[in-house]
Parts: sequence; structure tokens; C-alpha cells
Amino acid sequence: MGFFNNLGNKLGKTAQTVTKKSEDLVEIAKLNITIGNEEDKIKKLLLEMGSELYAKFDNGECFGESLNEKCTQVKAIYNSIASLKEKVNSVKGHNVESECCKDIKDEPINSGEVSEENPEEHIEKDIGVQCCCTDCDKKTEDQ
Repeated sequence: MGFFNNLGNKLGKTAQTVTKKSEDLVEIAKLNITIGNEEDKIKKLLLEMGSELYAKFDNGECFGESLNEKCTQVKAIYNSIASLKEKVNSVKGHNVESECCKDIKDEPINSGEVSEENPEEHIEKDIGVQCCCTDCDKKTEDQ
């Protein structure tokens, strides 16, 4: 009988240890999630600060050599993106015919179908891209 009592005690202690470790792991997981959420808040605030700082730089303010250099790099990237967007429009076949048609924007167009269940409701179904000049509303369709 001593063997079974000893085995029972060992199993009981092992179960207590496993339970304690499991509770610790759950607590650690909760704390890590909270830490991650707090780090996300910091990232969001830093992003907002950076956006505000860049806007001020873009309006002519200076912030010291290091920050001005980074803002200049951001400005160069914005210029690169604008150039790439022009190339995308060129590849899409958007030929700019007049001075007013340089600011072409893409807007999804829908089929204009009407719902059978509710005739007043239009079905939004993309069937292509409608390009229109923001100044003269000249429109073309790309399918």
C-alpha cells in the first residue's frame, strides 16, 4: 500500500505543478498581448508625429540636420511615387489630350443593375474602371 500512497502523492504534486505552470503561461500570454497593444499605440503616435513633422517641413519649417535629411528623403520618395503613377497611367493607355486632362483619376464603375428584391437598390458590381479628368470630366472606359 505504501507504493500506491507514494505514487498518489507524486501524481498530486505533479498535477499541482502543471496547473501552476499553465496559470503562469496564461498570465504571460495576457501580459504579452497587453505589451503588444501598448507598442501599437506607440507606433501610431510616432506615425502621427512623423506626419505632422513632415507637414511642417513641407511648409518650410526646419528641424535640424538629421530630421531635415529624413524629410528630404520622404519628399524624394513622394516624387518617385508621383512619377511611377504617371508611368502606370501611361501603360494603361491614358493619353493626355489637353492641359486640363493631366489630373486623371480612376473610379470604379458599376453595372447599374437593379436588385430584383428591392428595385430601388442598385447592385454595385465593378465592371471596369472609368477614367475621368478632374477638371473637365472627360470620361473613357477601360475594360
